[in-house]
Amino acid sequence: MDNIKNGRLQFGLFIKDGIIFFLSKFGDMGWMDAPFRVALSPDLTTLQELNEDMGYSCSIILADSLNGEVKVLRFISFSTLFSIKLKEAIEDQFVDFFDKDKYSLKLRNIMSAYTTENMVTMSLVNCKIK
Repeated sequence: MDNIKNGRLQFGLFIKDGIIFFLSKFGDMGWMDAPFRVALSPDLTTLQELNEDMGYSCSIILADSLNGEVKVLRFISFSTLFSIKLKEAIEDQFVDFFDKDKYSLKLRNIMSAYTTENMVTMSLVNCKIK
């Protein structure tokens, strides 16, 4: 819990075959990856415009899955460059036709071909938060 609450945070974006992998590292824990396709988030229809020195924010919530108790809550902001690259990648997905079966196949192929550490070394952009 201390790594998430107080640790240095690192994030990256790896994009392959139209799938965004959101990479995250909390303190001295290992890197984690989370695939993202905007078609699977139907409520996300627009993205906030970014000006200079602006970045998207994120709430990090660590909750006990048994009782729903929030153990850690941390609010962060990504760098302007990271936010711009994330916005561009999501906007590319808005115009890309989505086929769930093809997505599943691509995701399986990517996950079998790349480790999370591979994705980190090939990430498009990185962001560090102290």
